[in-house]
Amino acid sequence: MPGIGIAVSPVLGARRKAAWVPSSTDLKLWTRLDRENYTIDTGITALQNEGDLGGTFDQATGSQQPTEATLGGRGAAKFTEADSQDLGSSLAASAWRFLHDGTGMRAMFVIEPSATAGAQTIISTLVATSTRVGFELLVNPGNGNLDVIVGNGSGTFVVASTTSGITANTKHLLGIRLGSGETNEYEVWLDGTLKDSGALVGTPDSGDPQMSARLGSRGGIYYDGKIAETVAWSAYGDSASFQDDMQKLSSFYDGIY
Repeated sequence: MPGIGIAVSPVLGARRKAAWVPSSTDLKLWTRLDRENYTIDTGITALQNEGDLGGTFDQATGSQQPTEATLGGRGAAKFTEADSQDLGSSLAASAWRFLHDGTGMRAMFVIEPSATAGAQTIISTLVATSTRVGFELLVNPGNGNLDVIVGNGSGTFVVASTTSGITANTKHLLGIRLGSGETNEYEVWLDGTLKDSGALVGTPDSGDPQMSARLGSRGGIYYDGKIAETVAWSAYGDSASFQDDMQKLSSFYDGIY
């Protein structure tokens, strides 16, 4: 697995960390929105994932596309709730079953939320009701909540985790693991700390989620803040490797924890 190196920035004339690269095994999604020399502005039509994984994420309405911002000295996509900014995946909903079907997933997200209060979606494949199938990750800078929801359409959430620690205008690294039959069938990590874990309720649904993945929204609930990186694998993985990946990603963003 590639580690963290040191490189010299020809633009800044200063030493900086070389690009962090996730382990490739079972990698399904890697969208880096902070790339060096990678322009994110209202003129783009799509954001291409690293390694051409997961299709593309785009916002068809030019005036509502995310804009460039800074996060830890790097660029990031800035989403604005008032402007209903989000990015939708070009892949069919079936491509995102691994997020909710219990066969195994792990994911990491680097974000910096604004001070806007209320639940805000980072990534979603469902409108979060217990009669829908899919996955959703939300934050609420107003009360500090971090929510993970997995629905199987039965009327009861397979996962309905609420924990705390989200702070406005602060970089955070979110980590999620989900896998039926594991010692912890779900885990929720925040800035290197395991915040919540436990057993699934009922049986995950192996069918398609309600919709294809969206970054920054889930239909009416929009994120207000910055997203720099989204990474997801279709395997639960071992805890040591997951923590190692989180630590490397934290270091790349100048030490989130």
